[in-house]
Amino acid sequence: MPLILRKDITPEITLGIWHINENIETLLTLCLPDDRREAAKFVNESRKIEWLAWHALLQTLHPGAKASYDPQGGPILDVNLHIGVSHTRNYAAVILAPTPCAIDIENIERDFSRALPRYTTPQEQLIGTTLPNPQLYPALFWCSKEALYKLKRNSGIDFLQDLHINAVDPNNRTIQARAQETQHMLHYLKQDSLCCVYAWEQ
Repeated sequence: MPLILRKDITPEITLGIWHINENIETLLTLCLPDDRREAAKFVNESRKIEWLAWHALLQTLHPGAKASYDPQGGPILDVNLHIGVSHTRNYAAVILAPTPCAIDIENIERDFSRALPRYTTPQEQLIGTTLPNPQLYPALFWCSKEALYKLKRNSGIDFLQDLHINAVDPNNRTIQARAQETQHMLHYLKQDSLCCVYAWEQ
């Protein structure tokens, strides 16, 4: 079963994670006709598979909903819901909410050592190393800042200067963060080898 997690966060907010093990032909059968026509424009096969996978996941979570893009390139729906999307190798994730929302997933085993100074401050790194599972924090903080970036939908945001992680609560799996001058509460989970961070406007 490709849907490995469906989490009904509230009656109105739903999150799904899809393990991509289908071929293109199978994924096409799970998508809407408009999506199948759009997929034909893709040249890169792996990108096509990831794109089809999150559209198939959308149909699983909200059958009949059609996705398009806003002027900033963010996904939008033709129903009265907001959507957040993420994909990484072999996985796709979607969150649906009545307010602007975002999600990001990443493989915990990815090597972040070279990139770490470009997206975390020394203070944030100190927070990460004091967590019960410090091996998780490079992926956790990457996903957190990606989710914040997607939530704000502002291409001018700098990961170091504008996005800040203030605290992590491992018991409740929440992250207190700031995007420019706005405080946000992020939520996270671990699924298989994935780290997943998600948020919605309160």
